[in-house]
Amino acid sequence: MKHHLSAVAAGALVSAALYGLLSAIDRPGSEPEDPWLDAWRAAGLKGQLVTVSSEPDKHLMFGDGRELCKGRAFAETVLRRYVIQSVSLQVVILPKADLVPEFPEGRQLAFRLKKKGSSAHLCRSGRNLLFTRTQTQWMPFAGEPPVPKAILEKLFDVFEKTSAAFP
Repeated sequence: MKHHLSAVAAGALVSAALYGLLSAIDRPGSEPEDPWLDAWRAAGLKGQLVTVSSEPDKHLMFGDGRELCKGRAFAETVLRRYVIQSVSLQVVILPKADLVPEFPEGRQLAFRLKKKGSSAHLCRSGRNLLFTRTQTQWMPFAGEPPVPKAILEKLFDVFEKTSAAFP
């Protein structure tokens, strides 16, 4: 029995050494669970995730654009709705960057698809889109004031930076 003890001890030492080596190897960082929310919070904005969907033809925040987001090409679309600093917004991650060219690249204030249709602030960076309501959530005695330009610019800045990191 004593002669087996030395073999078991040597095996345990070798195993511990291998485990230590493998643990020390630098592994690439994993993608954050919600890079958008993490980025807005890191920028000092308060907010929360409200819903996640994969059906842009039903849940796209910009209702006038739902008709454009139908079909197989949109099967892997991810829609994430947030409330950040009392502003309702939605991040749309399209499967490919060339989908929905009706939503132009860059920042668009009070964007409309139809002349008398609904409007939303839009920021597009490749296959990532950000829609924000033009007004903040209802507040007592204030109603629904417009989104302050400083907050909108900060939302767009953080969105564009995060889009560049997760294209």
